[in-house]
Amino acid sequence: MNLYENAATQAIATFFHREPLWKKEILFNFLLKPFDLELENIKDVVTQNSLQGTIPDFTIKTSSGDIHFEVKINDAILTTSERKEDTRHAFLVRKDYAHLSDIPPGTKILYWEDLFRCIDKQGATKEFARLALVREYMHDGEHTLLLTPHEVAMFYSADTIAAVYTMSEKLVKICWNLLNTLDSNAYESGRNQKNQWGIGYYFNGIRGEKREFFVGINPMIPKEYSFSVALKLAGSYKDKLENCYTDDEWAYFPLDREILARNTSEEEMQKQFNEEAKKVLDGIESTLSQQKP
Repeated sequence: MNLYENAATQAIATFFHREPLWKKEILFNFLLKPFDLELENIKDVVTQNSLQGTIPDFTIKTSSGDIHFEVKINDAILTTSERKEDTRHAFLVRKDYAHLSDIPPGTKILYWEDLFRCIDKQGATKEFARLALVREYMHDGEHTLLLTPHEVAMFYSADTIAAVYTMSEKLVKICWNLLNTLDSNAYESGRNQKNQWGIGYYFNGIRGEKREFFVGINPMIPKEYSFSVALKLAGSYKDKLENCYTDDEWAYFPLDREILARNTSEEEMQKQFNEEAKKVLDGIESTLSQQKP
């Protein structure tokens, strides 16, 4: 799950339902050009939150049929579903997207840079403030207290700000609900985190040797491990851990990101998330217990 990709998806859907005709023509004529269609052919635009049984980021419903789009802003890897042919008709990615070769043959590829060039050529940069967050965050980099022009433009996009905030609050709640189901004799809850370094919850393993964990999103590590259960490294077991990404302080064990999108009820999503996280925790504990002298 990528907060900025979700914000971009919501912004695209919002453009169709709320923006004036000239703005919609710029955006949707660009998206539909590879399919020889235009704005006038669109019946509706829906996001994955309102789709039943499918999980592309958004779908443009046209007079010629549904067109499924997937959005990538940074270098997140393709999921198993995204690698299958005919599940997506088009990808919207950066020109230097690291996994272009993994996109199924025959799938249309559109580039954010070309879209922004089209917008800027029309002199409409400020009018497309809803997409300002994408411009800023589709490239990794250092951020300072000095605001970029696109960050300033975000102040005029209440929908973008609200979408990021809402997603953050939802994820924290999902992680908190997980912690409430863990064995209180084995784990204790800690503090939550909601900043550029991560969104989720810290908690401690208290049975035997005390261990510190984090569950949630860690945006500063490779994207395939960003949604994970993380274990703070201590002792001599760092090099013995498997199926994880490690930095100087933590080992990150990936969770299935599609759990958050493929369920139609909150209860089922939470149940599957809890089961997935507990399975990962059990695997960590099993590995560490085998390494005790």
